[in-house]
Amino acid sequence: MQCMCCSAAAKDENGESWCPYCVKAEPVIHDALKKAPDNSHFVHVDVGERAYWKDLNCPFRKDPNTHLIFLPTLLRWKQPQRLDGERCSNKDLVEMMFEDED
Repeated sequence: MQCMCCSAAAKDENGESWCPYCVKAEPVIHDALKKAPDNSHFVHVDVGERAYWKDLNCPFRKDPNTHLIFLPTLLRWKQPQRLDGERCSNKDLVEMMFEDED
């Protein structure tokens, strides 16, 4: 079983994220999810509004389990594999993240 976590910027009332990298990565990640192993778990976490995220004391930045610096961030929970920023919109890299670990 693998657990994937994606941290991304919150969306406004029109469903648009304030983070351009999140907007670009979202369809790539959702497409790759279709190819994920059946025993996978995917958790999507919104980090909030831009001002909240930009605060260096934001709890998402301080969390020792995620070490978030960039948005979006795609990671395997408690594993070294991670993608962040523009790399989350690279189809080949994202699909590799969703491949079975076996």
